[in-house]
Amino acid sequence: MRTTAVDVNRNGKIDYDGDDRISRSVREYIVRDGKNAVRARHLVWPEFDNGRSTVMSEQIVSVDGLERWNVRWTGEGNELVTHKRIEILADGSQVHTTSLPDGTRQVSEYEKGDY
Repeated sequence: MRTTAVDVNRNGKIDYDGDDRISRSVREYIVRDGKNAVRARHLVWPEFDNGRSTVMSEQIVSVDGLERWNVRWTGEGNELVTHKRIEILADGSQVHTTSLPDGTRQVSEYEKGDY
């Protein structure tokens, strides 16, 4: 975990309930869609004099490296997810499928050695 802040009131400490502009990066192990993964979250404290943080984004990568999720939130708290999945076929070729928040998909096929 790493926390950084602009010390607005210059008191030499991070004031979560004050005027300091604060952001935090957190890495943790999770399970996403049944896969073991590492999640990196970026949080901010967007309001002065309010000790509550808001998650701005998440980057999640499966432990095997074959899936990744990029997550962002709307102002209403809705999750927007871009999901990329790599499938390795028996002949060594790969199929990369990217699912976008609007429901569309991009599929790319790579012959062995072309990726």
